Amino acid sequence: MKTSRLLFWTIFIFALFGNVFLFLWKQYYLEYTNNLFLNKKTKIQIEKNRAFQKKPLAYLLIDYGNGKKRSFEGEVIEGLNLKTLLEFLAEDKKISSTKFRKSQKGFVLESLEGLKNNSKSWKCYLNGKLVEKNFEKIFINQGDKIELIYQ
Repeated sequence: MKTSRLLFWTIFIFALFGNVFLFLWKQYYLEYTNNLFLNKKTKIQIEKNRAFQKKPLAYLLIDYGNGKKRSFEGEVIEGLNLKTLLEFLAEDKKISSTKFRKSQKGFVLESLEGLKNNSKSWKCYLNGKLVEKNFEKIFINQGDKIELIYQ
């Protein structure tokens, strides 16, 4: 009689602890998988937010000196210089033509949309300051305001 009672209580305690262990394991596993799901969902949301955020822009104003002005804005590409930007605009037919002349110091803008350097020439202002560098040495950064003025 004592042996059967001891066996009953042993099985009962093992069953009780087994059920508690399974219950706790189930809770842990559900929380773990839920966190994995939330982490993936959070990462997806972060990526969506990045995609819809405004990209860094730069601004270009071309002043033809006769009252005509054109403006452009676009994403900043790392390492982009003003010479390459003007060539891209000409390729995309946003402006009709650009012509550069290679000098000892580098490339000089010889003409832009048919306006050649004669009595007037193309001047470049970067964020309001006159830049005397050659066009391939003028690198464009986020938020830059570039003005090309024929004067």
